[in-house]
Amino acid sequence: MVQHKSYLERAIEFHSDKVKLYESVNGNFLYGILQYQDVYKDLFTEKEYVTILHFCFNHTTSVKSFFALLEEQLIEHGAIRMRRKQEEKARKQEEKEKERTAKFKELEESKRIELSSAPPKQPEKTKTVEATADNKWAKRFLDLESKLKEQKLAQSKPNEQRSEVPFKKMITDKDKKQNGDQSYKRKYDEGKLQHVEAIVKSLYNKGTYSLPKISKMSGVDIEVVKQILSR
Repeated sequence: MVQHKSYLERAIEFHSDKVKLYESVNGNFLYGILQYQDVYKDLFTEKEYVTILHFCFNHTTSVKSFFALLEEQLIEHGAIRMRRKQEEKARKQEEKEKERTAKFKELEESKRIELSSAPPKQPEKTKTVEATADNKWAKRFLDLESKLKEQKLAQSKPNEQRSEVPFKKMITDKDKKQNGDQSYKRKYDEGKLQHVEAIVKSLYNKGTYSLPKISKMSGVDIEVVKQILSR
């Protein structure tokens, strides 16, 4: 039956003479032993606690000295155990941190390799913003100006012997007085005349440009503009 008893029960039986002596002095002696065991149960197993009890029974002769030595031993060995537990906890925490750091570096390296092996991104095409985007008719006017420039370039080729007069100087005050409405027509051939009239009327029909502005944009004198529009 002895083998079924706990370490504490066997220790009390082993030191039964002193237990009886100490209980005769302090009726709460055994209760005090159990209380200390409960307080330090997180630091000592039952077997470890009983080992300390054996030491105290062997080195004391009174209840007071017994509990004083018991408390001293529990605190001393408890502090050692607490420090070891904290060191163990810190060691495990450090290992976890190292593991996290290693995983993070592994992910970074994997990402770096992935980026280096990926094909380079094509640069995005920059969207050209039209300088005249605020004016919905601006593109049409630019097209008209472009056509006029093409006409002028075609007229100024070296192999052409004809001397063309610039649009703005095709009509003079003298011409206007002498020839009236027909004066500007003599300055253009039929095809060019139709082209000039089409430009002037197109700009005028937009309703957003004054006659001086139309004259400037079409490249002809303002009087020519007036004559075209009055026909």
